[in-house]
Amino acid sequence: MIKKALTKLILFLLIITLHIHLKIYALSDNSQYAPLAKLWNVANDEVPKLLTREKTLIEASQKLKPLLDGINFGGSYIDTKSNKLFINIINLSLKDNITNSMKPYQDLLSFNTVNNSLTKLNSTFDKLTSLALQHNATNYIISNKYKVNNIVIYLDPNDYGRNKAFIDNAMQYNPIIKNSASIKGEPKSTTLDSNAIESRDVFVYVVGGDWIYDHAGNEVCTAGFWISRESRSDLIYLVTAGHCFDNDFANPDGSQNFYTRIYNLVNIGRMMYHSLQLKDVGYILKESDLIVGRPIVRGVARVSRQSPIIGSLHSDQLEAGSYLCMSGAESGVQCGYIDALDANISYRDGYYVEDVIITTIYSTLGDSGAPVYHSESDDPEDFPDRILISGIIISGRRGDEEEDEEMTSVVQPINTILVDDFFLITAN
Repeated sequence: MIKKALTKLILFLLIITLHIHLKIYALSDNSQYAPLAKLWNVANDEVPKLLTREKTLIEASQKLKPLLDGINFGGSYIDTKSNKLFINIINLSLKDNITNSMKPYQDLLSFNTVNNSLTKLNSTFDKLTSLALQHNATNYIISNKYKVNNIVIYLDPNDYGRNKAFIDNAMQYNPIIKNSASIKGEPKSTTLDSNAIESRDVFVYVVGGDWIYDHAGNEVCTAGFWISRESRSDLIYLVTAGHCFDNDFANPDGSQNFYTRIYNLVNIGRMMYHSLQLKDVGYILKESDLIVGRPIVRGVARVSRQSPIIGSLHSDQLEAGSYLCMSGAESGVQCGYIDALDANISYRDGYYVEDVIITTIYSTLGDSGAPVYHSESDDPEDFPDRILISGIIISGRRGDEEEDEEMTSVVQPINTILVDDFFLITAN
């Protein structure tokens, strides 16, 4: 009897160990599904089903939005794993009206009773933004999060002294305050020969997710994607973060040269324009005939798998709770959830950027400028081989241990980058 029970126990432990091993393997291999499998904590072969589910949830959310007024509702968000579209509602008498208007998606709907209407959330967001500017606050993020039905402010504890007046005045609006330290440091130095290649016999491809370097050979930021202009389609630009510009390396005309590499540095061209106020973006003009800009993004296996860019997704086409992925030069492909579609961020050096997206994507030093995207297809044969660009990574922050080191990455939306007559170069 004891022997039989012991045998069952050993068999049970073996099954549990095998299950854990298989799950860890599924989350750590180079499959195209691995980043989303890790995000959703599922095996790789479950990802296509969840992608199909999320596509349906997004369709439902797009249909729902016109039905929600700002007085009786507090926004909505999706949860792919639970297969639910959550609706924050104040006036419960309107619940049946919404359900009847969403008949094809009724089983997906879930209502949360909340206190803050969307109108109130938007008003509080504006008031807190004004307070931060009024009190010269620094190094913060103010975000409007539907999931918690409140305004969430991220603050670095190192700046509490300077931000005290802002914090004291902000508390009248009962926001959620989160400790979140900025990721900062010096560029990584490489052992590359800094002599630029001039031979015309070599062509160098630059794609989203590649490192870009300064002329000293420092790994500075990540290449985003290529764009051009309707008025000058013969000129193409590589997009990255504006804060990648370093005044110490500036040319007399106020530009800065950036490089890629093969066995040493290859000049891409000059960053002719960069912004850190209101938006964080830089445009590097391709000036070298050696450089070939390709509208693709590096995938999970880095070189062996690449995803063509076929279009863009603007912020008004995105849904809170949906996933986004990035391809960072330092971190590779990482995926996370959209936490807020309405946020502002201030850097410690005084620059202020508005209308950004808050995500849970993991990013670190060197990932600034990384392309952020959503897969165009949920077909197992295609994913994620065709992607839609949603923006670039511009900041990363990490919570304290009490908050389980929650990761927050800030995205500069594509619709704030493709201004004037700029357009995205695609593989179509």
